Amino acid sequence: MTSGKFASLRGLPGVSPMAERMGFDRDMALVEMTGVRYHADQITCARTLPALERAKKNGLDVTAGISIHHLTLNEFDVGDYRSFFKLTPPLQTEEDRLAMIEAVADGLIDVICSMHTPQDEIKRLPYEEAAPGAVGLETLLPAALRLYHNDQLTLPQLWRALSLNPARRLGLDAGRLSAGRACRSGAV
Repeated sequence: MTSGKFASLRGLPGVSPMAERMGFDRDMALVEMTGVRYHADQITCARTLPALERAKKNGLDVTAGISIHHLTLNEFDVGDYRSFFKLTPPLQTEEDRLAMIEAVADGLIDVICSMHTPQDEIKRLPYEEAAPGAVGLETLLPAALRLYHNDQLTLPQLWRALSLNPARRLGLDAGRLSAGRACRSGAV
């Protein structure tokens, strides 16, 4: 769980949101020093966003992603030790969740991913013993559309983060639909 009052009330060990920020700052120093391309696959805390924005403004070749889980769930979804919502990184506060949605809308966060990491019976163990991870492939589209139907993201913002930006980052001529454009099988 994310450290804080809720984790303490539940008696669960907490992970400070500063751990993400500190790791990201370290990585940005290495990116600046080496000039490499870098993708942060899981930005989940509002505290990390200023460092991400600064890195992009300074011309570093940096992109960032977030899981659909972190855009649609928060720390309270763990509720009564629901291990199916035990994730790495852990679910954050509602304020963080809303800040992440805004960062996707503004284009600061480039990619929304499924973070599909299903587990078998090990998810049914008590919370602290359960493996982190969640089903994502089956839930990505309905959860993303929930953001649209709640007027939090537009369809173009969603498709850009779900398809176009990942394809661009990987250097693929893909990620968009248009008339006359070749599909995956090569047919037009």
